[in-house]
Amino acid sequence: MPAALEGRNRNGSLFKTVDINSVCLHPTCVHEASSVLSSMDLNVDPCDNFYDFACGQFIKKTTIPDEKSSVNRFTLISDELQMQLRQIVDEPVKADDLKPFRLAKDLFRSCINKSRIEERGLGPFRELLKELGGWPVLEGDAWKEADFTWLNTVYKFRKAGHGNNS
Repeated sequence: MPAALEGRNRNGSLFKTVDINSVCLHPTCVHEASSVLSSMDLNVDPCDNFYDFACGQFIKKTTIPDEKSSVNRFTLISDELQMQLRQIVDEPVKADDLKPFRLAKDLFRSCINKSRIEERGLGPFRELLKELGGWPVLEGDAWKEADFTWLNTVYKFRKAGHGNNS
């Protein structure tokens, strides 16, 4: 196996070549390497302006949508993930779907079924509030402050699947 070669290019920048057998050529690796390279501005000398060298094309090619205050690689990945998740939950439930996928699809469908939501009105929400200890405004005189403890309420929220910030 040949050793890595090092040298300097025409403008004096250091370069290093590596043995091709030590490079990942899996399609995923090639795709990601291409993505990184497409963000770089290879016309900029990294010794003069490393930021423009590393990010120049990304800055030139990326448009910040009106609904966002900034865009970076992570927000683009997050947006792509949201799109993929939306596609998954939009698909019909299949017999071989794992339980978490079936539940997510069912939950999504229940959330977008506007006619059913309007038909049920506030009933399910009021039932949930009652299970969680009630709400003084809705319970009126039936709500007893002495029966309320924050710890118990947090416990009920967590048991029902809600976080502490609910």
